[in-house]
Amino acid sequence: MGTPKEASLAYHAPGSVSSGAMRLPGHMGEGDPSHRIDPDDHLVEPESRQEVIDGRIIEVSPARPGHGDTHCRLDTAIHSGVAQGYVASSDLLTRRDRENDFATDTCVRKAGIDPDSGYRYLEELSFEVFHTQSRSKACKRARYVIASGVRRIFGLFVDPVSPAHEASSQVAITVEEWSPDNDQWVVLDSGDYIDDPCLACPLPVASLMEATALDDAVVRMYIAKRNPVIEKLKTMSRTKGFRDGRDQGLRDGRDQGLRDGRNQGFLDGKRKALFDVLALRSIALTSAERTRINACTDLARLDAWFARALSVQRANELFNHSDATEPRATHRTEKR
Repeated sequence: MGTPKEASLAYHAPGSVSSGAMRLPGHMGEGDPSHRIDPDDHLVEPESRQEVIDGRIIEVSPARPGHGDTHCRLDTAIHSGVAQGYVASSDLLTRRDRENDFATDTCVRKAGIDPDSGYRYLEELSFEVFHTQSRSKACKRARYVIASGVRRIFGLFVDPVSPAHEASSQVAITVEEWSPDNDQWVVLDSGDYIDDPCLACPLPVASLMEATALDDAVVRMYIAKRNPVIEKLKTMSRTKGFRDGRDQGLRDGRDQGLRDGRNQGFLDGKRKALFDVLALRSIALTSAERTRINACTDLARLDAWFARALSVQRANELFNHSDATEPRATHRTEKR
């Protein structure tokens, strides 16, 4: 374990607004780099269940279902949503100052090692699940986190319920963000989004509150990050859609062609039969009459002409009686 540094020393992530503290190594700000705190210079043994709050060693207990289920959902959302160049961590033990060395449930920090200090970067976003802790302890924890240089901290407050409801994940969750200016937690609406450069796309607050919204959010975040598997599926889907559309078009065209061919065959057959009957009966056709028969695409009319061709004496009689095959208008008279 490391040796505690001076009580006045702390460090800031990019964009931190806390005053009276030095900035985290590798970020803009004043101060002698040799005096900067190593976030991994711990007061307790890492991987133990101990933290240090206000100089006192605290034993961290395993989570109950309400806390554990919410923490798992939180980890999934944040891990899925981190932007390129950032890393999400769970329970990352961080030295805050002389008397505080503790982890938040989930956090996001810049990836890699700061070249100026040789230390890892401090987390920029922190998320904490509060279940049985008092509101005063949640406020104190948020103040320490922000004072250490973390830009933003969010609290997921799990409402106390009966053990039976908690075991079945029937818990109500309120998501709040700490406001350093107002020194209080500010409730976020379930329809709000957490928008931050550390995230690939805005994170729906609802995704931290219930599983269905989380599933939808994870898919959108992986799409925004152009996940290779999703990109491959999109390409396969586009290709399949193109092929299916092409094949359906070919089938439709073939079917239409068959229908058109069948109809054309009927027309050609009826015209030929009509011409044959007229020829056998030595009834001559003018060029205009032959053109009229060839231009007719009405199968019923061709049938009517063929029937008349068996008895007419001249070709024009075929057409003079053509109105007989069409419905006549019905005339109505009104009594006056």
